[in-house]
Amino acid sequence: MGGVISSVGAPTTGVYVDDVPIQVRQDAGVWSNPYPKIFDLERVEVLRGPQGTLFGGSSEGGALRFITPEASLHNTTGFVRAEASTTTGGAPSWELGGAVGGPIVEDKLGVRFSLWRREDGGYAKRVDPVTGAVLGTNVNSSSSTVLHLNFKVAPTTRLTITPSLFYQDVRDKDKGLFWEKAGGDYTISSKIPSPHNDHILLGTVGAEYAFDAFTLKSISAYIYRQAHYQYDSTQYEFASYDPTITVLPTDPNYLVNAQYFSSQQSYSQEFRATSVAGPDARLSWVGGAFYQHSREGYDGNYRDKIDEIANYLSILTGQGASDSLGRFGEAPVDGIYSYVRHYVDEVHELAAYGDATVRLTSRLRFSVGLRVAESGFSYTDYQDGPWGPAAPTSKSGKQTETSVTPRFNLTFEASPNQMAYISAAEGYRMGGVNQPLPAQYCAADLNSLGLAAEPMTYNSDSLWSYEAGLKGKFFDGSVLLESSLFWIDWSRIQQSVYLAQCGYNYIANLGEATSRGFDVQAEWSPVRAIVLSGSAGLTDAFSNQTITQDGTLLAKKGDRLSTPKWTATAAAEYHFTPWSNAKGFARLDYQFASSYARYGSDEVYGVDPLIRNTPAVSYLSARIGVRFKGWDSALYVDNLLNAHTSTYRYRDSINTTPQALRDVRMRPLTVGLSTQFKY
Repeated sequence: MGGVISSVGAPTTGVYVDDVPIQVRQDAGVWSNPYPKIFDLERVEVLRGPQGTLFGGSSEGGALRFITPEASLHNTTGFVRAEASTTTGGAPSWELGGAVGGPIVEDKLGVRFSLWRREDGGYAKRVDPVTGAVLGTNVNSSSSTVLHLNFKVAPTTRLTITPSLFYQDVRDKDKGLFWEKAGGDYTISSKIPSPHNDHILLGTVGAEYAFDAFTLKSISAYIYRQAHYQYDSTQYEFASYDPTITVLPTDPNYLVNAQYFSSQQSYSQEFRATSVAGPDARLSWVGGAFYQHSREGYDGNYRDKIDEIANYLSILTGQGASDSLGRFGEAPVDGIYSYVRHYVDEVHELAAYGDATVRLTSRLRFSVGLRVAESGFSYTDYQDGPWGPAAPTSKSGKQTETSVTPRFNLTFEASPNQMAYISAAEGYRMGGVNQPLPAQYCAADLNSLGLAAEPMTYNSDSLWSYEAGLKGKFFDGSVLLESSLFWIDWSRIQQSVYLAQCGYNYIANLGEATSRGFDVQAEWSPVRAIVLSGSAGLTDAFSNQTITQDGTLLAKKGDRLSTPKWTATAAAEYHFTPWSNAKGFARLDYQFASSYARYGSDEVYGVDPLIRNTPAVSYLSARIGVRFKGWDSALYVDNLLNAHTSTYRYRDSINTTPQALRDVRMRPLTVGLSTQFKY
């Protein structure tokens, strides 16, 4: 948000299900989508800018809250939703889900339950990387199952207890990473499928007691997340030995089967007191304490016939026949694994926070907030195997920090429907410990930077964000407008240093940056039947400091940060009456993001010109439907222009062949029908 984006270290955006943080560190091995697939959803809150006062260190750039409906003690409500679609060149998709809730004992006990299942049909083919033979079609299908159960118990009129259980199971049969020039835009080049299974269990217990002057709330939560990932790592292993090898002549079917098992276990406890204050109260406030302890990590192994590659490399270099013990100094672990790894990190945070709002006049309000937190990070890392350290190796490290993050906000209410504000807030993201790099492969890279080994730790980064905005209704309520200007000063930025010769990276603090810009959102109804809406945003984010390491350029002043400079949306909706008591609609939506560079200038160390630039993205969708007596049905088309734009590109290994370049691309044109009934 506002150009504050990072793919390494601690996250810059907090992700919450109701009041519970679920995000993980980017270096913890939990390679899964951080956003939950919630079916029974009340709303999504997008909180821009630093939210450290209430949401802690992982909300340096903002926070996203997925708010779910509470169980009701009085009314029975529910809905059912079904959808079916087909994708160009792919298999059909479908979903079915329902939610129901209401009182079991009037005024005392309520429940809400939802269950949802979705099958996304695949649209990619998988080919043999050596022969090009098609091994499967529509292979990247996936399934998602979500269950949510929550209760509300009111033993007295002042006390409310809300236990909740959320379960999510996502299974991808193959990854949606497409190898360039391997037979089309949607082609996976791999000898074996790459399934990815991800399971989340989130249990919470909330308890709220209403005193006369304030309410006191307790939020206890436990998260257990487990994922399994398998993939073909043959090309990566070849490239680490010799970038010219793409196939083993002595065994064209040579395969390196890589597997990782990752997990997250997190416990959090928050106590929050909130004042009971009406809209005209002179003072309102919230304060509390927060504790979280997370344990994240993974176990990985690479299984292959490493004696074969050792023998081939030895003959290729004129050293005669050899096995992995003679070539690399160690035989396979347990006789079958060329590499094994066990990694665990633990993160804790203990914080106290407060936020108060004073009504200076009937129209002017001033808010101030502060959070003080003590955070800690530690890790242990065990590696072994001839492809790894060639001997059992164990390392550990830890880091602790104290952060103070204030926030200030001044709001002026020009009228009941118009408001202007200015704000200033500090954001913070804790540092961490770099994972050890294989010295036998990365020594040359590190030596070129004047390093004997990777830096053990990297420090926290922080920023100050300044914002002014205007929001409200104008022109007799026919125009809704939200607009803002922002300026962000970001220091000690955690960034990745890519080691081009060995293909690994470490994290370092690479200087300072500035992000400035504006955004505007508007909705206008020129006539009663038509609603026009849109948004536009400019983010001018750039480094303002040059950083060198032993004479090598790591960051260059003036280089742009990896975020689009321009983003925009536009929508037009037309309302009509197809028959009595029915409301018809037709809608067209367009999204745009300008091209940008993922990395700095070409002269910056480790920048790969093949993957540096990201193309502009345009996305068009349409739907037409009708709402009638609780029913809402629509025919829709997503990716109407059938664009195959690459939204992410990376090099799988240091190999320079086309098989080393992979893309994430937009799903092809999809046509579907959805229907929903609410009561």
